[in-house]
Amino acid sequence: MFATYLTNFLMFLVASQNLLEIPIGFSVALSCVMGSRISLNVRDVNRELEIARSSEKVGHVSGRARSLVIPPGQVSLSSIEMAQLRSMRADNHTRV
Repeated sequence: MFATYLTNFLMFLVASQNLLEIPIGFSVALSCVMGSRISLNVRDVNRELEIARSSEKVGHVSGRARSLVIPPGQVSLSSIEMAQLRSMRADNHTRV
């Protein structure tokens, strides 16, 4: 993208007036393509998150819904996960 705009700038400085409009169409097309790609990527990530949310269990911590993912075969939470749950509970009680 940067190279396209740099080429436009250099053409504007160096080229004659007949050649000034040549790289403009390419840079506009490139901007449209890149914008479409980012939209599709965001859409794909959103779809993956929805699939992940539908497959995980939702627990409630202090009245607020929290996502709790328990891997298959794991019955208890690790000490790190327990500390995170305690900090969520502490955060909820300190808010006024």
